[in-house]
Amino acid sequence: MTAHRKTLLVGFLLTAFALWPLLHYLVVKRYFVSPWRLFGWAMYCVPIYRPQVSFFAVRDGERFAIDFPLADDDGLVHRSFVHQRAQLGTLVSPEDLGRVLFRHYPLVDHVVVRVTQPVYHYDSDTIRNAVFEHSLERLEAPRGPP
Repeated sequence: MTAHRKTLLVGFLLTAFALWPLLHYLVVKRYFVSPWRLFGWAMYCVPIYRPQVSFFAVRDGERFAIDFPLADDDGLVHRSFVHQRAQLGTLVSPEDLGRVLFRHYPLVDHVVVRVTQPVYHYDSDTIRNAVFEHSLERLEAPRGPP
């Protein structure tokens, strides 16, 4: 490698290193990704907050709270979602949770997964709860009682 190419490579790496905090800031702000992830520098000043997840079923237009089954692999799906959501924010979809809920509640038309997640609000310099609701519809027709 020539000296000119080495100089260009070092210049590129220094520029990328200098611009990464700004890009990381934008990713965290837009997608609520944990500042602890993606080689961010804000990790030293922000604690990790775990999101709270609640579930609702909708049947015949009526919405009611339901419990998530936490036994065996279903509990692993729930814990995995909470962990990933805390780290990667809205980049993580609750579709796996919906599949588990539809399997356990066969008469439900669709489910709503509500994620309450503490996030940093850059405009007010505070940490507040943000509520995200995901409405998931059953792909196949609901099954009636046997």
